[in-house]
Amino acid sequence: MENNRLLYDAFNIYYETGMQALKNDNYESARLNLYSAAETILKLAKKSSGPLKEQRFKRADELFTLAGKIDAGGGKRNRGRISC
Repeated sequence: MENNRLLYDAFNIYYETGMQALKNDNYESARLNLYSAAETILKLAKKSSGPLKEQRFKRADELFTLAGKIDAGGGKRNRGRISC
């Protein structure tokens, strides 16, 4: 259980750092941190069961998609609005 708490704390740090970087137009940091958040929540999903497992898999997919829309070169690949 302790390992799950550490993973959840790591997820929150990656997610908050990534979203703050996105707001500050720091696309490289945003992309990397959001990918890390997605990877971490995916690890948690694999250790979960029931509805929580499905919610975490869905959240991981959303974050992978969001991170994939960020162009590390200084812009957004998809000119649509990026939000999470």
